[in-house]
Amino acid sequence: MTQTGWSDERLRAGFRRAAGSAAVPGDLVFATTEAVRGTRRPIRWALPQLRAAATVLAIVVFAIGIGARLTSDQDQPPSSPSTHGLPILTVAGALAKHDAGSSEEMAVRGYLSPAPDGVRCPPPIGQAINPIRLDCPRFFAWLLDSPTPLEGIGAALPAGRIGFHPVFPGLNAPAMPQYRPGTAPLSEVVLIGHFHDRRNIPALCDSPDPGVCDSFVVDGVVEVDGTPQPVSTLELLEPLGNEPRHEPRWTASDADAAAHAIAPGLDVLSRVAIAGHRIAELEPALGTGALSIIDQPVVWLINGLEHRANEPARLRTLLLVDGSGEAFEAVDWTTSNVGWAPISTPRPSPTATETPAPATPEPSKPDSAVAFPDTVLGLDVISVSEALEILARTDQEAAGPHDVALAVRGWYAAPTGPMFCPMIPANLPPLELRCPDGYLWLMEREQSPFGAVDGVTEWRTPEGPALHPIIRAGVPFPVLADELDVRPVPVVVIGHFFDPRAQLWEESKRFVVDALAWQRNGPVEWNLVPLGGTPSEDPAAVEARVERQAGAARASWGIVTTGARAGGLDALGSIGGLTDATTVWRFRRLVETGGVPVVRTAYAVDGTNRVYVETEGGWARLLATGQIQLSGAGARGLPLDLFDAAGIVVAARSARPGEPSLVSPRIVPGPETVGEVAIENPGGRLDELWIGWSGSACDTAWSLSIGGPEPSIYLEPAPRQPCDPAAVGRGVLLVLSRPVRASDVIVITNPMGG
Repeated sequence: MTQTGWSDERLRAGFRRAAGSAAVPGDLVFATTEAVRGTRRPIRWALPQLRAAATVLAIVVFAIGIGARLTSDQDQPPSSPSTHGLPILTVAGALAKHDAGSSEEMAVRGYLSPAPDGVRCPPPIGQAINPIRLDCPRFFAWLLDSPTPLEGIGAALPAGRIGFHPVFPGLNAPAMPQYRPGTAPLSEVVLIGHFHDRRNIPALCDSPDPGVCDSFVVDGVVEVDGTPQPVSTLELLEPLGNEPRHEPRWTASDADAAAHAIAPGLDVLSRVAIAGHRIAELEPALGTGALSIIDQPVVWLINGLEHRANEPARLRTLLLVDGSGEAFEAVDWTTSNVGWAPISTPRPSPTATETPAPATPEPSKPDSAVAFPDTVLGLDVISVSEALEILARTDQEAAGPHDVALAVRGWYAAPTGPMFCPMIPANLPPLELRCPDGYLWLMEREQSPFGAVDGVTEWRTPEGPALHPIIRAGVPFPVLADELDVRPVPVVVIGHFFDPRAQLWEESKRFVVDALAWQRNGPVEWNLVPLGGTPSEDPAAVEARVERQAGAARASWGIVTTGARAGGLDALGSIGGLTDATTVWRFRRLVETGGVPVVRTAYAVDGTNRVYVETEGGWARLLATGQIQLSGAGARGLPLDLFDAAGIVVAARSARPGEPSLVSPRIVPGPETVGEVAIENPGGRLDELWIGWSGSACDTAWSLSIGGPEPSIYLEPAPRQPCDPAAVGRGVLLVLSRPVRASDVIVITNPMGG
């Protein structure tokens, strides 16, 4: 509706003239965004009742004033009351749904003010990739309540305007309007999408500001200026770095057929064929290697509506592995810690127009000259498929241990020569996937997972049972690299599933390699792996000390490194005396726990007698440095375990009767089971420490821990046997490597016993 004398055609001509005369300073957006970058907008919806005076981040575009009143969408009834089974809402109606916390799919009619092209933007809000985050220039795009264009490019709306930020992840909509400065009316669009997207969580948005990802996520474009739009199909197949380009085996129709096999009648809104290693661009949670999607050449993401009687239409997002029956569905975070769960689907029949798949090399015949051993280190050698069966049937709720040591035979393939890998963060969790994990294969059948296509090496998923071996720093894996240049290598590896360092369910299902045990030339000889530190001891002597304190092992694989790096390899956190040590020897040891073979870690601090061992759950505890036989009445053969966490005890023995001749011992009150604790430097010698206390004839054992860097002792009795609790004097004499004043020692006692 317009004023008298101004026809609609005359108005449009005036708008076109105004648009053509406007000049936009190219650098103003960048300068202005930088100026306000320090202040985030708590609310992005420019409702008049919420924002009386909005701060506008804008490029001001001056237009010729035209005496016209443009109609709003409230004045203009929609041409269709519903679409795809959804009522078509106004912008204000959609915002009311947002404010009520609704994440349901909705159809919205509004006027699109697109983000401009070529805007100089500051760096993104966060380092993580998230397609729904309102980075520049996305926050310049608006879906508005009326066709009146904004006076410039704004990250906030002026008072009186109603709108919100739409984002279009994974959509190919060539008919969508582009930004054009001036006063021409905005294009009318009908979009299907939702607020409160599942990717709007702090871990994926990489920002504490909840508004950063509070966008309207468009799943399908229905109309543009009254013209119906086809279902969006987008291909994101161009490789990153030196990855090969893979063409999809399926057509869009094949992908729809696979989706309909899962959800019959699914109303497909959009589909994307994307290279697996690029999945983080649309699904950040899968870009970490979760569900091994990054290993797939091509996957399809399909968004569609499921209609059920008497229920609102429900969005279903499916991920289909191209050309296979493997499929996943986006689910609530309470259902899966990666936001996706596997589902089953039959493989659809290819259409006549299907693009031929690249030829997959046929598995070559097994090398008749290779005879895998039946056992290694007392472990039965099993196949890859047998290992995967063990993984599938292991019940983690049952009593453990679950990380049983397995000897698995197969064909190992890995890239040779230089390859491009992104930088690996220093604090990455031990089992989180990183390059080149996805290129390593342990396969049941002899075959090559790579081949040359137009002179470019292309990696493919192997035929038959196969897994990605996780080989971390310090693992002895001296595979014959010269053979890898020709073909995969026959190997037997020792490893395990359900590693205690796993932080996610998917990580627990990875096969973690402990050592290479056998290859074509026979059993492998293991050498110490140097990874830092300045060792002062002979490796054989250190290993013998570990054997004495931790017990015998079938095999042991060692590295020498710094305490900090040892803690990082095993996610130990901070353990005083270990992770702060200059040099630490780390041994992975094949031992038995409850009759089950497992690989456990032991640590020896260089130049000391301190040995730590891995406990249930992946922690480390200090083993007794030595054992003293306490003498005195009722103490014949009574053991005292000495734990020297400070590493300062040179020698120790039981105090003899009448020793020492006390001058002025320091007396510390203790519980009844310990009595008063006396502590003194005998004869004033600061490198000796006498510790005395009252025990009982009921004693069975004691333990004494020496801590640091502040000198401390921790005295604890073992559980006592029933008897007449007559008091018995106890005492030990310690010779130290450095002076310690008795008056400075912190005394801690445990009255309960171990």
